[in-house]
Amino acid sequence: MKYTRKAKDLKPRKIFIFTEGSVTEQIYFKKFIDYFKISQASVQVIDRASSKSSPKAVLDYVIEFEQQRKQLEPVLYKRYEYWLVIDYDKWGTNLITSIKKAERRNYYIALSRPCFEIWFLLHYRNAQSIIQDQTNLCSKREINKAIQTHNPSRSYEKNYFEKTDFATQNAEDLDIDPDQRILQSIGTRVYRLVKIISEYK
Repeated sequence: MKYTRKAKDLKPRKIFIFTEGSVTEQIYFKKFIDYFKISQASVQVIDRASSKSSPKAVLDYVIEFEQQRKQLEPVLYKRYEYWLVIDYDKWGTNLITSIKKAERRNYYIALSRPCFEIWFLLHYRNAQSIIQDQTNLCSKREINKAIQTHNPSRSYEKNYFEKTDFATQNAEDLDIDPDQRILQSIGTRVYRLVKIISEYK
C-alpha cells in the first residue's frame, strides 16, 4: 500500500510505531524522536512485552493495542495511525499474509529487505552503490560489516540523524515500484515513516 499523505485537517493525532526487533529499531526511533524534539503526544514507539518477532506476532499485538485505544478513546482513536516496522528476512507466507491483513485494517508497513539495517547503510551509500553491491548485502551480518566501515562507533546523532535527508532520498531512489506490496529487491520503506514523523518536528 503506497502511503498517501492525509489532508492537513486530517493530520493524524498520534502515530504509534511497532517494531519487529526489540532493540535496534526501537533505539533508533526513540533517539530520533528525542533528537528532533518530537513530542510523544504525537509519536510514540510502543514496547512489546513479547519476544516473538514474526510479522504475524507484531500484527496481532497492534490489533490488540488498537482495540484497547478504541475502548479508552472511542472518538480520538479514529485519528491514530499504526505503523509496523518489519523485515523481509525469511518469513515467506507469514509476511505476505500479515501485510495483506494489516492493509485491510488501514495499518501502514515500513518494510525492509533484507533487514532494517539497510536503512542505516543508506545514510552513507546511494541507491546505485547499493544496487551494484546487493549480492554482498544479502544478510544482516554483511550489511552490518558495511556499516562498520562508515560508522564504527554507531553514533546516531552525527552519523545518522544529520544525514536523514540523504538516506531518505537514497531509499526513495531504491524503491522503484512503490505501489508494490512487497519490495522486489534490496531496499527499505522506513523512509515513508521517517518523512511523516519528521512533520512533527
